[in-house]
Amino acid sequence: MKREAKARSLIIVSGLIGILLLTIVSAGWLDWIQKTVTGKDTYRPTNVSVRVVGADMVSIVVHNETMTGTPVTPTEEGSFDVLFNVTITDINGASDINTSSVKAEFLRPNEATRSNTTGCVENSNQGTTYSKNFTCTITIWYFDALGGWTINVSASDLGNTSTNSTDRYNFSMGQLQALKIDPEEVFWNSVVAGSTNQTAGNSTKINNTGNYNLTDKIRINATNLYNGTNFLDVGNVSVGIDTGSECNGTFMVDGENTNIDNLDLEKGNLSLGVANETVYYCLATVPAGLPTGVYDTITEGSWTISLF
Repeated sequence: MKREAKARSLIIVSGLIGILLLTIVSAGWLDWIQKTVTGKDTYRPTNVSVRVVGADMVSIVVHNETMTGTPVTPTEEGSFDVLFNVTITDINGASDINTSSVKAEFLRPNEATRSNTTGCVENSNQGTTYSKNFTCTITIWYFDALGGWTINVSASDLGNTSTNSTDRYNFSMGQLQALKIDPEEVFWNSVVAGSTNQTAGNSTKINNTGNYNLTDKIRINATNLYNGTNFLDVGNVSVGIDTGSECNGTFMVDGENTNIDNLDLEKGNLSLGVANETVYYCLATVPAGLPTGVYDTITEGSWTISLF
């Protein structure tokens, strides 16, 4: 009997212990004990979100009032930044516009494309529920062709990742007629009266510093060279574009504009070695009996090189 009572008591105690353990486990105590003992989490919370974006493409409007009506004029032998505004609209909401995708460029056949690889900059606080405003900056150069250029703007949205672009807008590049010469002097070392074909001690480099084609559009207005009352007739001076043949070039006329033939001075990037020509000077005849001395332009004025 005692043995049976002891067995029943053991069963009851075991059951109570099992119920207690089940309660601890269901209350998370086992996890707490495990973390306390091992120092490791047995679970971590995970945040989940889904962003739903629109499938419609963006639309583009270019505001080029600053370039409308008046041609954009390049800077002589330099660059010029053209700024204009662009509005990108998305019917799915402005937040669907991919702001880093907005880019612009200037296009013209047979001309290098002008663009800004960093893209256009968003103008904060200028947008609406469905649109955003951007400022685009593109650099043009002194040798970029005059006439019409196309403004091409592209953008995309976050939902429909394909890019939309427009080339319905354009502006006009103005004409820049300009040149520079170096050096601004011509000299002959000692020449002997009665000698012929005396090449000058230097030459003149003419640079086209604009976007106008100066080919065969250069002239020189030369004057007689005086030493007191004596003078050296400038009609003895020949100008050519090839060294070694300058003595068979174009002869000057006192006080008149004389065109220099065969000068190739198309527009271009001077840093690439184009858009420049060199002219050479020759005293075809030094008149015999001409008194010694220095003959210069002080009396009648400097020679001028100009375009027409």
